[in-house]
Amino acid sequence: MNSMDIWTDWKSWLEILFLFGILVALAIPLGRYIAKVYQGEPLWLDKLLGPIERLIYKVSWVAPIEQMSWKIYTKAVLALGVISFFLLYVLLIFQAYLPLNPQHYPGVSHDLAFNIAISFLTNTNWQSYEGEKVLSYFTQMAGLSVQNFISAATGMAIAVALIRGIIRSGASSLGNFWVDLTRGILYILLPLSIIMAILLGSEGVIQNFNDYLFIPSIDINSTTQIIPGGPVASQVAIKQLGSNGGGFFAANSAHPFENPSPFSNFLQLLAMLLIPVSFIVAYGRMIHLPKQGSALLWLLFMVLILGFVFCVHYELNSAVVNDEGKEYRHGMLNSILWAITSAATSNGSTNSLLESFFALTAMIPLLFILTGEVIFGGVGQGLYTLLLYIFITVFIASLMAGRMPQYLGKKIEVFDIKMTMLALLIPVITILVFFAISVQIPDIKQQLSVTGEKGFSELLYAFASTTGNNGSAFHGLKSNTPCLNVFFGLTMLLGRYGVIIPVLAIAGNFISKSTTLEQTQHFMRVSIVRTDSVVFMVLLCNVIVILSLLSFMPILLMGPIAQHLAEMKIG
Repeated sequence: MNSMDIWTDWKSWLEILFLFGILVALAIPLGRYIAKVYQGEPLWLDKLLGPIERLIYKVSWVAPIEQMSWKIYTKAVLALGVISFFLLYVLLIFQAYLPLNPQHYPGVSHDLAFNIAISFLTNTNWQSYEGEKVLSYFTQMAGLSVQNFISAATGMAIAVALIRGIIRSGASSLGNFWVDLTRGILYILLPLSIIMAILLGSEGVIQNFNDYLFIPSIDINSTTQIIPGGPVASQVAIKQLGSNGGGFFAANSAHPFENPSPFSNFLQLLAMLLIPVSFIVAYGRMIHLPKQGSALLWLLFMVLILGFVFCVHYELNSAVVNDEGKEYRHGMLNSILWAITSAATSNGSTNSLLESFFALTAMIPLLFILTGEVIFGGVGQGLYTLLLYIFITVFIASLMAGRMPQYLGKKIEVFDIKMTMLALLIPVITILVFFAISVQIPDIKQQLSVTGEKGFSELLYAFASTTGNNGSAFHGLKSNTPCLNVFFGLTMLLGRYGVIIPVLAIAGNFISKSTTLEQTQHFMRVSIVRTDSVVFMVLLCNVIVILSLLSFMPILLMGPIAQHLAEMKIG
């Protein structure tokens, strides 16, 4: 197949157009529903789930009417993180003594358990292991799948806390973290995951507790082929909906048991984008300014589509399509769209090999990660990171116009800017420092599949992915070593909590400022810096690009761009 065949493949382009159409059609009502969930408005699921919610509060000794300041809210988030890490770490170490382990797998090593526990705690789902060869069914379900729900709901709760900080006036509380966590899981993630798991199961994604099958192999180099089983559909549903991305199998969504058909591929792409897009709609509704949400949606969709078209162009820039590492069942365009979407949504799942893409094609997902994954981003995480960039943009635009920086009627003060810059700089510093240290360690360099510019890009992508809580990687990197397990564990922690804590501090400072809905709407009408205008969206995009390039341009030049020049020379 040549490149012209791909550009004229109208069926694939129509499928992608249909995907975005269905996405918008679902995201609008879901966004309104999400806003109702967190605002405590009546829901049609109340009769079914209300008694369960109240039972959860009673059993866990949570007083749902109790409100939390930003410091107490932060302590609750950190306490949940400590408890989640400890429980998952112990489960991994002692999995040999636990049920649903038909393959009799032993407990994992301490450094790998440390890495896995932090990985799923931080919504990263970085996998230094082959799931079907290391983890039992019980560990996959009770450990990883449960944490997929908790980490996703935590990200959504942080975003909601920041929104409350923006819309509440002269208050001192951000809500109750335990209530936000419970409602996020019970009313949003769980119902959607049940529906998605049923749909995936109907397409052939497996869901069982069977022993592995050992059958004669047609491969002349092997006498036996192992056919794994497992509760896969339930984990794939939440991994995609919760921007987790960690697969049941090492091949992730390229494995036919995880992603067997074009329709299952369509469903998983839809699931990746559904909640992040819906959260933008929910944001516009919660601040009572739907145009604000609509403007952000247009901007993010445009950047995502431009990134996709750019990648298609460069991946098809030769007479023969670069189909190495791509999945023929889903096609070239779907492989590229998946890579872009997975990076943009902080998902990290893969249905093709990232290292098989040309240098500039692989650089676009890397850039999406390096910008903080604000192009929709993870569930909740994308929105609160995007709001940080909005604060910076408002601050710059207001100073250029000689006005007091204000966002939706609230002044952006020195403390807010300090916390914003702290939240944006911690991931940058984490990536650069740990990457610089790693390239000096011979043992780490030996784990790279290649040397030179591509090896440089391979390691850079790994640190960007772990710090950005994405979890995807160039699969040539042998990351299951004590040193890398610890390094990546630390970068995942800093990338998650180094952003969450300043965000909650900003929310706590914002919530004490006084404004009313009428004042906010008046401010939007008369402000010289209208944050729902085309001009502001262009300025916001420029701020994101400029800050990212100022931080990472030197290492991009030495990695992907240098690799691209080498590829051109070879070509």
